Amino acid sequence: MQFLKVFILMIFIGLMVLLNSRPWHDEQYTSKNVSEYSYSDILMGKLPEGCNGPLWYLIEKPLGLTGSRVLSVAFMSLAGALMGWWGFGLLSVKITWQHIAEARPYALVVLLTTWQWLCVVGRSKGLWLVNILMAFTHSICVVPIVLASLVTRKWQTAILPIIILSFYFHQLQYGPGIFRMSGYSNRYFIYLVPMEIILLKEVYERCFNKTRRHIWARTIME
Repeated sequence: MQFLKVFILMIFIGLMVLLNSRPWHDEQYTSKNVSEYSYSDILMGKLPEGCNGPLWYLIEKPLGLTGSRVLSVAFMSLAGALMGWWGFGLLSVKITWQHIAEARPYALVVLLTTWQWLCVVGRSKGLWLVNILMAFTHSICVVPIVLASLVTRKWQTAILPIIILSFYFHQLQYGPGIFRMSGYSNRYFIYLVPMEIILLKEVYERCFNKTRRHIWARTIME
């Protein structure tokens, strides 16, 4: 019930943002590129984008610009709902409002980062899968992938994702300089916000309610 309440509230907020905003230049540019390139070209990282991880673009291609904006709202809302009431911490970050209804891969990365850290906290076996999905999405994901492997001491879950990230980085058409623009400018560290919120929730529950051991996280992930 808590999951559903948070999800509906964030969907409502996200749709209000969507209805009161117009697609900006980057969204239109990406939508045009996605429509002009084939699925195989996108999968091989040939899309002329600052970040060429294919997962989001493969999803966006059949949906179009408007459908992709709605899906971003759903992704960000799902990320918040997975964290329960703590998920509203996402809305305290200005950059969330800027990207919640944007037809770009940002909301998907926030959702995957949330899923990843629920796997870490709940000690789920799904960590390897979410790491691979993150590697197919955005270059910034190298940061949470490495952090998760350090925390869990499961280095094997990071090997294949880093190989995938290296492949798409090598395929970038704009050269190494775009790597900073595609993921490492300060504003993109919103992707680490889910990790911070989930870890804060973990500390709180362990300090004030030691009998709870994230049963909810294990249930969702397993």
